[in-house]
Amino acid sequence: MILIATCSEYPHPTPNLEAMVSALRAQGMEADYLPWKTTALETFIGTDAVLPLCCWDYYDDPGRFLAWIDALEAKGARLLNPPELLRWNFRKTYLLELAAAGLAVPKTFHLPDASREMIAQHMEAEG
Repeated sequence: MILIATCSEYPHPTPNLEAMVSALRAQGMEADYLPWKTTALETFIGTDAVLPLCCWDYYDDPGRFLAWIDALEAKGARLLNPPELLRWNFRKTYLLELAAAGLAVPKTFHLPDASREMIAQHMEAEG
């Protein structure tokens, strides 16, 4: 069983995700999707693989998301994106690392102590 982790806001799949699940099933694999926040950890641990593909609400509770990744790793769950990659990608400052390595990325700024006002000012200054 491949279990795709989704967000609570979209517990049902988007068309692209439904196509992926259908393709996996057509290949004879069991595949399903469940929200990471409201599904018991043991449900994810008891699978062949976890694909944290649509956990778009991780920003609502970042500590909980990182703890979820840590718990899956500690229990030996097979994550289709390695935990260290998920942690690296968690903070969008990884885009600055990619840009520094010469890769094309969207214009990215890091505002460590950002407020709505600071973000609005920065966006206005950038046009």
